Amino acid sequence: MSSFSQNKLKRFFGLIVVIYSAMIFTTLALHQARRWHPDEAFYMTIARNAAIHGDWMLVSEPLDKPPFSYYSNALALVFLGIKSDENGVLFLDVYQGEFAGRIPSLLMSVLLVAVIIAIAKSVWRDDWRSAAIAGVFAALSPLRIVFAATAFTDIPMLLFATLALWMALRGKWGWSGIWFMMSLAAKPQSIFYAPVLIGIGILQMRQSRNCKQGLIRFAFAVGLGIIILWLWDAMRVNMGASSFWQLGQAYYTPTQITAFADYPRRIGELWATVQYLFGQGIITTFFLIVAAINTIRRRNDLGLLFLAWLLGFLILHIALTLNLFDRNLLLLLPVASVLVGRAFSTPSASTNISQKIPIYQFRAQCLAPLQSPRHFFVFVIQGGGVLICAVFGFIAATGAYNIGGDDGRHDGIDDVANYLNSKPIATVIYDRWLDWELDYYMGEWTNKRRVYYPTAQQLVNGARQLEESGTRYFVVPTIQNVSDWLNALSSSGFEITIDYESYHFRIYALQLP
Repeated sequence: MSSFSQNKLKRFFGLIVVIYSAMIFTTLALHQARRWHPDEAFYMTIARNAAIHGDWMLVSEPLDKPPFSYYSNALALVFLGIKSDENGVLFLDVYQGEFAGRIPSLLMSVLLVAVIIAIAKSVWRDDWRSAAIAGVFAALSPLRIVFAATAFTDIPMLLFATLALWMALRGKWGWSGIWFMMSLAAKPQSIFYAPVLIGIGILQMRQSRNCKQGLIRFAFAVGLGIIILWLWDAMRVNMGASSFWQLGQAYYTPTQITAFADYPRRIGELWATVQYLFGQGIITTFFLIVAAINTIRRRNDLGLLFLAWLLGFLILHIALTLNLFDRNLLLLLPVASVLVGRAFSTPSASTNISQKIPIYQFRAQCLAPLQSPRHFFVFVIQGGGVLICAVFGFIAATGAYNIGGDDGRHDGIDDVANYLNSKPIATVIYDRWLDWELDYYMGEWTNKRRVYYPTAQQLVNGARQLEESGTRYFVVPTIQNVSDWLNALSSSGFEITIDYESYHFRIYALQLP
């Protein structure tokens, strides 16, 4: 076998090992997943309405985001979760729905690692060693692992955004525009990658005049995608739904400049999540500092562009009052992995052993890192870095970090939902704090009446006006102080008893004499 074929085979098996590692840690995270986070419950309720009730235009709930993730979750439910009874009525087991709803992000998070490898290979000019190490850091990243087995919109957005970067690096600007528009259709936050794409275009225009035509194709693809989204939203508005453009603008309020005195708090909140990029605390700090020094020293134009974007993203999120949700910082992972991968790679050590005999060639490659103190030191750093990342990745996969999906606050909500579903038909349930979560776990065919009142006084007024002699129920998380609510109900004549109690939830029974 030729040396070229051997190198291709090594690269292929190296890629398989990295991808397989990503799948192992992601599957472990799926096994440890808890109940839905409130936002996940909202997304999955919308997906369930589409899969069961045929609401494929998503008009039953107010949307503040584009539709791609809702559709991918709905299709996952159709193929992996939805069942029918003997009468042909469709229904969704809540646990089957949890599994199905996590599959799209799980698969996309593994593909994300492969795309990061491809990006690193393009940035570092076909350096497979740097690309492979970048893939290892991405595969073992606690931040990727904790969001892999979730139903958030971020992993699909990030996969498509990185595909847009890869296509741009290869000069395929038409495809870059399509993937960038797909990322925007999953979550508009991918707009933060626009400066990187612009920078890549500027660098390529220095080398080729044909790049201008590619950028025109990119703009055409993005513009066409925006038109399609606008038409889809207009159809929903005509069907009585609210525009997701308007709700998105209302949710993402105009950004304000952070007061200088508030900088320490913003930095602390930002670092509370960024530290989980490649480990925790000082480990990630060390990796990022080494990556920055290495990138500046090598003076690679694309590397410097990536580093400038990374620093700009962090500074922007400190200087402006942008949301610092942990999932919003996932955008850092691909760029940081590419830079760290290069910093912790080293050229193959030379050897004087004959390259003609395969057994000697293999032995030379294995022993190459040990032939000089410098290479041995780098070998130890690389191995130690990967081992440390693997340890932190395992910790993340076992659900030990308070980031990602639900942090356990809703453990037992399925039992609460089953308990409430056991009550008589049309039982009134006052629910102030568990809207989407309880909606999902009580199921699509629940026959209870859930009522929302934002204040204690409004609850009392509404409860007194309702002509209902049966027992009503007030469900609350135990972390909520509801003394004002209970005092108001008691003062208005309701007899209050604790009907159900667990570690996270309490249900009060309300009766009028």
